[in-house]
Amino acid sequence: MLYLSIDRHTGKTLTDADHIRQSIQDIITTPTGTRVMRRDYGSLISELIDAPVNDALPLQLMAAIFDAIIRQETRVTVTEIQLRRSENGLTADIGMMRTDTGESINFPVSVWG
Repeated sequence: MLYLSIDRHTGKTLTDADHIRQSIQDIITTPTGTRVMRRDYGSLISELIDAPVNDALPLQLMAAIFDAIIRQETRVTVTEIQLRRSENGLTADIGMMRTDTGESINFPVSVWG
């Protein structure tokens, strides 16, 4: 374990991969411009909620996710993003490679819902 991390819901310690997932979930679901003193933190996904559902929307969502992660989470390099509908809304399956260990990690992150 390289990072000492705490789960924001339980207060228990997290593994490195779980902390990365928690951070990415926070980045993706935080609207850009809403953090005081960190106006560039977050993603543009909230601006796409009322966008027309057409062929461009999935690409716009993936671009918003990719851009947010590469700007704010330096512990990973994104290798793949796939969107899918889930019981709770929309989920992004994000494939990444950790920059510190080279380990491939893949996990779902709730985007909408």
